[in-house]
Amino acid sequence: MDMNGKPRLTWRLHWRLMLPIPVAVAISGMILHLAYQHTFWFLKLWCAVVLGTPVGMIAGHYWQTRAKERQLPYSMSQRVSFFAVSLLVAGIALFELVPDLRGQEAELARMRGLSVSDISEILLQLETGQDIRVDDPDLIRNFVAHSAVAELFYPSHEGRKQRFRLSIELSDGRVLSYDAGVPERHLDDLSLDFVNRAGSVSSTIPSNNDSRRRSPPPDGSC
Repeated sequence: MDMNGKPRLTWRLHWRLMLPIPVAVAISGMILHLAYQHTFWFLKLWCAVVLGTPVGMIAGHYWQTRAKERQLPYSMSQRVSFFAVSLLVAGIALFELVPDLRGQEAELARMRGLSVSDISEILLQLETGQDIRVDDPDLIRNFVAHSAVAELFYPSHEGRKQRFRLSIELSDGRVLSYDAGVPERHLDDLSLDFVNRAGSVSSTIPSNNDSRRRSPPPDGSC
């Protein structure tokens, strides 16, 4: 018992209150991982914690108080305050971070889904002011083959050895433009930036001699 006569939070007395929280977090994590398999694990873990905690708390509170003899280790005001803060953080994750995860998966799917027939030309605008136009079918086929095995890349503080603007002109007239470059610690890769509400994220396209590369489809398309 504490100074106010309330029982202290212990596993023996309050396991029904605490057990649903890690269970709800684990279930949230599995759902997020299955839905957004290629995104950064820490973002999914953070979302799982803040989404699963209030759900587990509500379930645990109900389970703990089903019998009147089971006491809660906190007052009603503390309970309401903690619920309110948990729901606020969960709302931020649900309406801000989860859509970002969805956007990252969509951008990766778009890059992996490019086919040779989709692209009419690729334009590289170098920092020197030089423009390089690529319309050779073999070079486009090679780009598409590597795009099919692109991965999401979170560079943090990693710089770039080379920088340029890469624009992909599609056969329907649309243009996909990216800030691009070669990461300092991934010199065999090409990194294309796209920006969402969470900040800058890259799709990394491995080169021919990258050991992580999977074999592309025979026709160079998805």
